[in-house]
Amino acid sequence: MKSDSSSFIKTILRNAIIFMLIISFSVPLVNFFDIKLKNQNENIGQEIIFYKYNDINKMETLKNSYNLEHSSKEKDCKINYIESENKYSSLLEKYADKIQFYSKTFKVDYNIILNDLIKRSESYQKFDSNNLGFISTNDVLNTYDNVDLGLIAYFEDFLKSNPQYIDNSISIYNGNVEYIQGLIGYFANVYGNVDYNTAVSIGAAETGAFLTSGARKTNNIYGGLVNGRLKSYKNIEYGVLSYIKLLSTKYYSEGLDTIEKIGYVYCPSIENGIKKASSHWLNLVYSYKEKYGDNIYQDLNYVLSLNI
Repeated sequence: MKSDSSSFIKTILRNAIIFMLIISFSVPLVNFFDIKLKNQNENIGQEIIFYKYNDINKMETLKNSYNLEHSSKEKDCKINYIESENKYSSLLEKYADKIQFYSKTFKVDYNIILNDLIKRSESYQKFDSNNLGFISTNDVLNTYDNVDLGLIAYFEDFLKSNPQYIDNSISIYNGNVEYIQGLIGYFANVYGNVDYNTAVSIGAAETGAFLTSGARKTNNIYGGLVNGRLKSYKNIEYGVLSYIKLLSTKYYSEGLDTIEKIGYVYCPSIENGIKKASSHWLNLVYSYKEKYGDNIYQDLNYVLSLNI
């Protein structure tokens, strides 16, 4: 009996060793494809995501070998596999016009930006499609409402990290008024909380319908001052972007979302001992507000076509 018991124990140990060896060779194969499991809930089961892999055929073989895809009443197990590098490259191609537009806006060579984006992608296995620049806070990738906001954040971060590429030389704008209106509409749509009609009317009131030489020489369409002089912007695109961003972050986000509320801060006056928005300014803005209609400038290619 003692001999039989000893033999039985040896058999168990041998089988256990074989089992561990099988596991030890299997795990690296799974880890090679960086399979990550996320428990959704007890009834639904697990979502298995392949974030990054090198060979789609090997990945398919792996999927079949482990029989990971199946469903039942009690458990729904699904596989989403993404070849991150190819998907990221396709997004760079899809948004090439936007990336080129913001390269022009921030006055940075497009090829330098493209190389930097590709270099950044090499450090990540997953990404948000609206965050092509992999901007993060406390090592957590930021999320943005649209790809434009993500690109704006990226270009600001890139120039902050690479000041050698900053170009603040002034490109005087000699183009037509329609392009300025288009930029206002486009950026108002990007930020989402800015009313186009209000923004374009204030801009027109401050610049004589965008025709004054001061506005065109400085690319300043809202009358912003620095030390008593018009603030200058590197080009008209950057000037309009700065104006809409100012309205979005310093006015609309603070609840200043009407012409009267904006004017109280932006163009105040003391009338009969009471601080209020300048009556002259309000009348001027409202006169332009009747001229401009709804925002029709939501497509970038359409806006760019106005720059003739």
